[in-house]
Amino acid sequence: MCFRVNVRRRFFIFPAPDFYCLQKVKVRFTNHLMNFSNLMPGFLKRSPQPLGIQNKERVISDAEASLLLEIQARLSGLGEPPQLGNRIVLADIQKAIRMAELGEPYWMFALFRDMIENDPHLQSEIGKRVMSFMGQNETIEPLDPDKKEDVEAQEFIEDIIRNCENWREGNIHLAQGHIWPVAGCEKIFAPVEADEKLNFRHPTTWKLKKLHPIPWPLFTYKVAYWNVSAVGGYPEQSMAAKNLYNPGTGAVPINNPPGITAYHGVKGSDVPDVYLWNPQDWHPDLRFYGTLDNGMIDWTLSTGYKPDKLKHVIHSAQVSTSGMRDNFGSVLRSLIPYWFYKKNLLDWFMHNMERYGSPFVVANANMANKNVSDILTKAFKESSILKALIVPPGTKVELKEIQVSGMADGFAKGIEVLNTEETKAILGQTLSTSSKGSGMMGGSGVADLHGEVKEEWSQFDKRSFCEMQSQQMFTPILRLNGYRGNCRSVRGGISMQQGALLSTSIQKLFLSGIRVKKEDEQKLSNIFSIKLETFDPMEQKEAIDPKSKNDKSRKDKSNPKD
Repeated sequence: MCFRVNVRRRFFIFPAPDFYCLQKVKVRFTNHLMNFSNLMPGFLKRSPQPLGIQNKERVISDAEASLLLEIQARLSGLGEPPQLGNRIVLADIQKAIRMAELGEPYWMFALFRDMIENDPHLQSEIGKRVMSFMGQNETIEPLDPDKKEDVEAQEFIEDIIRNCENWREGNIHLAQGHIWPVAGCEKIFAPVEADEKLNFRHPTTWKLKKLHPIPWPLFTYKVAYWNVSAVGGYPEQSMAAKNLYNPGTGAVPINNPPGITAYHGVKGSDVPDVYLWNPQDWHPDLRFYGTLDNGMIDWTLSTGYKPDKLKHVIHSAQVSTSGMRDNFGSVLRSLIPYWFYKKNLLDWFMHNMERYGSPFVVANANMANKNVSDILTKAFKESSILKALIVPPGTKVELKEIQVSGMADGFAKGIEVLNTEETKAILGQTLSTSSKGSGMMGGSGVADLHGEVKEEWSQFDKRSFCEMQSQQMFTPILRLNGYRGNCRSVRGGISMQQGALLSTSIQKLFLSGIRVKKEDEQKLSNIFSIKLETFDPMEQKEAIDPKSKNDKSRKDKSNPKD
């Protein structure tokens, strides 16, 4: 058995060590990688497979160290797609959607960007959804409080967060994955310098310097749609979907290495890894475009790379579209028609108000007299310049005003309907935006129902985001620095109304003889967002007033049981 490594379409064979000793295998294979790292091409350096670490100290190869320190998503302002909101038509929307369905969401993501930038109502609703869980206090807790390694992991991660340059900004960007189809960040690491070691309570080799947001124009899924008959196109060519796909053809499976390729019809083993589609990969459809020296996108994908668990954080927390591919658009795609028609309604409303909203002049005169007619015509033309009207004697001038309130009400109702649909899609309810219909007062059945929906969404968002942090951020950083423990993030708790109901339920359970266990204190603390401690009220009363215990003992003796 041997190890085979592909370098610039050539194979190098390394004999495998004896497998009777697992430790020898690890040492020898690591040495092979370290000696071989200087010969690795760029595309392998960009997406190495992270090695599982169990030792206290980890040996990092040159390729891995370069990956940890480097910002790969280097998109400049020149690489951003042009603004679409001022000239978009239905044909452009259909092309953008079709192109995204075939793996290239460049124009659809640009449309999502312009929708949010140009719609204050959409910005407000997204802000409400994100702040419902990102606005809560964040607490790091050990997975098992009684386990020393987990407590150590908790303190380590707290120090990592405290020394990260943009922890809040990076997490806010990742929280967009609850609205956008997907959101991603790069974990940019840095070695801990000697003068920084005082900032960490435990030995730390690599710190998290920053979370670098990955711009959405760099996301592409076209590798999963490429085929041997039509290698594929890119946004710079055209928005026409026909340039991307030939119906009836598909990707060609290959045997070595396992996966599927469509790279210029080559079925051999000399295909770069970025072009291979393997369903067992982490996010198998997703690729990131590389960039040129000026920050523009390299559409060839030759400098592109796969997402890497050690390097990247990829977050998507969808509900109704959870089983669909990210490039299909998620909830924002459903809002395209509402945003588009609302934009047109605003344009038509302002145009009509400009035309009919101001009073217009009616002149009563002898129009059979040509001189009078000519003077009035000239006077009307010059009135916009002079801000006055000069008319001949005997001419009666009146200002007439059209009743535009009915027209304005029609436009306002139409815009309100479209805003309501946007609110329902993002928040799941409407009473947090408008109290129309039943009011916001407590005791209203509709208001309580909408409040429960809001609470359910908030709980889902908290759990989804905290799970992502634990799995994709905390665990890789811990293993990178050699720690075996585990910890998790907890955000906020339940509302005051829900807390009051839960407190009443716990009290009734206590009176029924059911107690909360001591080890469940942390769960209650997470629910109420405050540190709680369980105790027996009877024992507390006896500790404060020992006489009550003696009185109870004497009473029992005076009334012995039969």
